[in-house]
Amino acid sequence: MMIQPDPADAKSRILDHAFELFRRSGFARVPVEEITSGVGMSKKTFYKHFESKHDLIRQIVERIVGELHVRIRAIVDSDQPFLLKLHLLTSLIATRFKTLSAPLLRDIQIHSPESWTYIQDFRREKILTLWGALIEQGKREGLIRPEINSRLFVLSLLGMVEHVVDPAVLANESFSMEEAMQGIMQILSRGILTEQAVNQLEFLHVTSQS
Repeated sequence: MMIQPDPADAKSRILDHAFELFRRSGFARVPVEEITSGVGMSKKTFYKHFESKHDLIRQIVERIVGELHVRIRAIVDSDQPFLLKLHLLTSLIATRFKTLSAPLLRDIQIHSPESWTYIQDFRREKILTLWGALIEQGKREGLIRPEINSRLFVLSLLGMVEHVVDPAVLANESFSMEEAMQGIMQILSRGILTEQAVNQLEFLHVTSQS
């Protein structure tokens, strides 16, 4: 008896392969033919799962954002102490940005503005809600300086991310998207933490890399 191919598996293979191509070359320069030939499928099969290349990039973005949401939520909702959560979140964000390239995000920004808006809305919502809750936990544990205004910190983080971690801005800078995000987190987190918390966080970073 011949086993029929799983349509869901075919779609997943297209998503995975297209993402790798887009990471290397951006979104605009990769034709559908290159995507389908790389997974040994016809264009007919491609259009069974995606209305267009724009629909493909939309679904890729939604999948990335959905996975990131689950992982961020798991960290923030856990019973872990504040510093461990901060370490895990910054590591997760840095790792996620490593998998994204400036050419891909720049093409999304230019050629798929609805997907770029989706990314912006996601990071804005997560910064304003989850980071706010995290900062309050840090205050309760005595690891954030008491004079720090939590709302001001969150708005500062949001402003820096929106105006620095932007493909159009990074195209004219020497630092990468990952380096920009790490730098922002270092500048802001070191500014609000107590001296004891800074030392403990540095220890977590060192031990996690050894």
